[in-house]
Amino acid sequence: MTPMTTGEARASRHAKRQALVMAKQVETLYRHSAPVLLANVGNALILDVVLWNRASRPFLVAWTTLMLAMTAVRIELRRRYWQTDRASSAFRPWEVRFLIGTAVAGVLWGTAGWVLSTPGDASAQFLVAFVIAGMVAGAAGSLSCHLPAFFLYLFPATLPLFVRWLLEEDPVHFGMAAMLALFAGAFSLIARNVNRSIGEAFYLRSENLELLDRFRENELRLKDALLAKEDLLKEVHHRVKNNLQLLLSMLNLQADVVTDPPTIEIVRDIQDRLRSIATVHDRLSQSLDSGRIDLESYLRMLVHDLFRGHRAQSAALRHTVELPPIELGSNDVMLCGLVVNELVTNAIKHGFPDGRAGEVRVIGKDLGDHRLSIAVSDDGIGMPPGEPFASKASLGLQLVHVLAQQLNAKVDVSRGRGTKVELTFDVNR
Repeated sequence: MTPMTTGEARASRHAKRQALVMAKQVETLYRHSAPVLLANVGNALILDVVLWNRASRPFLVAWTTLMLAMTAVRIELRRRYWQTDRASSAFRPWEVRFLIGTAVAGVLWGTAGWVLSTPGDASAQFLVAFVIAGMVAGAAGSLSCHLPAFFLYLFPATLPLFVRWLLEEDPVHFGMAAMLALFAGAFSLIARNVNRSIGEAFYLRSENLELLDRFRENELRLKDALLAKEDLLKEVHHRVKNNLQLLLSMLNLQADVVTDPPTIEIVRDIQDRLRSIATVHDRLSQSLDSGRIDLESYLRMLVHDLFRGHRAQSAALRHTVELPPIELGSNDVMLCGLVVNELVTNAIKHGFPDGRAGEVRVIGKDLGDHRLSIAVSDDGIGMPPGEPFASKASLGLQLVHVLAQQLNAKVDVSRGRGTKVELTFDVNR
């Protein structure tokens, strides 16, 4: 199938919109028809009662019978309309049926105007003119949503009376004919203006519905794309974690064949760092909806794993992790985790020689203005006096310095009874 050009697509949308507007106009006709149908019957009976002794009774009986029959047919038509499918593609037959009924009603009222406006009986002429004018006024309100229906009622209803008055050839009837013409013209203008407003409202409504439909298609596509992206991200994090686990396994195998204690210690430090990164990817795969990770639960698990991995050196040690409830992006969490990994590992390995007892604490504080501090402290022997924090002798402390720079964090080191290293950084930088 040949795809439509931009102009063809625009024309198709316009035609569809116009069909929806017409269908809405027809629906409005049927919705507003009930009071008009009742007014037809009521006004017909009023004319019968008032003019029973002034006009031809056979005409009144025949005319009223036709009016009642026509009204019954239109009521049944209205009932069927509301019981059937009123799709925009099926409104035309219902429009034609309504227009026929409207035209018949106009002809019946026009006939009444011609026959019942008898010369010499001013009161009868006044009553007929008043009733027909009232019916036209009602039609302007109920039929102006569809101008063909209004004019199919207006002209058959008023033209016979207008002609009848002109044929009288006297100034009074000429004046009445002129007033009737002005009256019909005024209501025609009113009906046209109302029709324009209603048509624009229907058109805008159909346009909004079309935009809403297009939005819901687009929405479904975006949801599908988002789900596909989430699945892809899960797969990426899963594979990264698996690759890191593979590296950890390879390092475990390497550690089994290494006998040099310093080399084993280096391998273990690398494993701790890899575990810290792998944990971030594991948490990310579980929180793709926000892409953020709860910092406290992550650091609590990290410190617990570090103490479990260094059982021999941490047997007499306690650890505490306390942070305010805060979620950070994956990069910040990874940097914080690597910093805490280095500081806690350093405290376990160097802060408590000869099996000394003590505690390692990881404490976070919300400083306000989107600033956070994370302090890692211990009550061990502390760092040697005069040794720089980022000493070349310690790769771990050098890493802390580099990672702090990536966080744009300020690093404060307190020495005394134990060591305290505090990082302060902006979480919304």
